[in-house]
Amino acid sequence: MKKNIHTALIAFSALIFLASFNEGSFGKRRDGTDAGYTGSPGDSLKNCTACHGGAAMTVEGWVTSNVPAEGYTPGQRYRIRARNLYLGHDRFGFSASPQHPDGRLLGSMIITDSLRTKLIGNDKYITYRSAGVDGVDSNVWEFDWIAPPAGTRDVIFFAAFNSNLMGHKWSDATYLSTLRVLEKGTTSTNELGLKSVHIFPNPAKDFIQIDVPVWAVTSPVIAELYSINGQLLLHENIGINNRLDLETLALSKGVYLIKIMSGTNLVVKKVFIE
Repeated sequence: MKKNIHTALIAFSALIFLASFNEGSFGKRRDGTDAGYTGSPGDSLKNCTACHGGAAMTVEGWVTSNVPAEGYTPGQRYRIRARNLYLGHDRFGFSASPQHPDGRLLGSMIITDSLRTKLIGNDKYITYRSAGVDGVDSNVWEFDWIAPPAGTRDVIFFAAFNSNLMGHKWSDATYLSTLRVLEKGTTSTNELGLKSVHIFPNPAKDFIQIDVPVWAVTSPVIAELYSINGQLLLHENIGINNRLDLETLALSKGVYLIKIMSGTNLVVKKVFIE
């Protein structure tokens, strides 16, 4: 009898351990993220890796909308869609926010699925609910957005995504994606920002410094140096809110072209080497 009780206790303890492993620190379905983890400059670039570890990868097209190609109309209501994709994973989460690069909330979000999504941080962020975690290879969340007043210009939806298998941290995958929507009838501040890139000294002797304006560019910036004949001499990723110093000692005197790209926007500037 004692042996049977002892065996039963061991079996019961094992079940408790397995349950805590599957639904405890590894498997618990959280009810959303904390506020301020979208990967945006306004959130100090914080994202899901703060809790899940690893490194975040940037992807395109995970945030989409029905905003027309010509831009949003101030005060109009639009549908926004966030999709997290990872083959083999079964738990998915996200956090998103429509912002200015300085962190200001632009427009307002409206919950359309209160069972699977919720607003946090004074309605500045939208995230998943515990009932909106499970999926097979992917998960999708939708919400509505009321466009901001006229004169706001660009709005960037910053979003961070994380997924894993059965809640195990060893399988965590974090991705960042953005959607930039333009106010109808205006010019993108991202394009204006590239045109405001400062290159000096020009003419140059020993080095060239490229400064990217922090107020406009929100996606990685790439700089390429070409000879006047079109030969690619250098390819560098400047990053966000950064600057790049290029040594020019090995270059012959003459005219060179610097192509600066961010997303679908680009600008080409001439530089003279003495």
